Amino acid sequence: MLSFFARSAILVEPLSSDFSDACSNIHRDCFAHPWSSHDLEAMIASSAFVADGAIDASSRKLLGFILTRCVKDEAEVMTVAVLSSSRRKGIAGLLLRQHLDRLRGFRVVKVFLEVAEDNHPARSLYSGFGFKLVGARNGYYRVVDGTESNALVLAKELF
Repeated sequence: MLSFFARSAILVEPLSSDFSDACSNIHRDCFAHPWSSHDLEAMIASSAFVADGAIDASSRKLLGFILTRCVKDEAEVMTVAVLSSSRRKGIAGLLLRQHLDRLRGFRVVKVFLEVAEDNHPARSLYSGFGFKLVGARNGYYRVVDGTESNALVLAKELF
């Protein structure tokens, strides 16, 4: 549990597909090409995915979420998203820390993710958790203005 400004506690909890609309709204707040509520509902409901949310303990409002696809002993973080109004409060780090612990419980050995090359706050977060550069994908992300940006592929060993 994380407290900020001594007002509100943040809980990290497994998400059900009931949160798909809230996840879609957060994803829309964070990304140029967001996933639909329907797509998120299907992923969250799938046994191949693990989803955790950062929830304000007093209001029960979803502030952010992380969604990972697992295949055998490997996993790929599909998205980490935090409402713009809730950033810079340690929520992404709290989500990532507890989510990685949960993945260890599922005996996941290695976790991969992609991050935009120019997303320095996210790169710093992942670096702080021990993720290492293992590759790159040129032109992987489409930006709102139609341009493309490169993705860095990062990986972390959990065991």
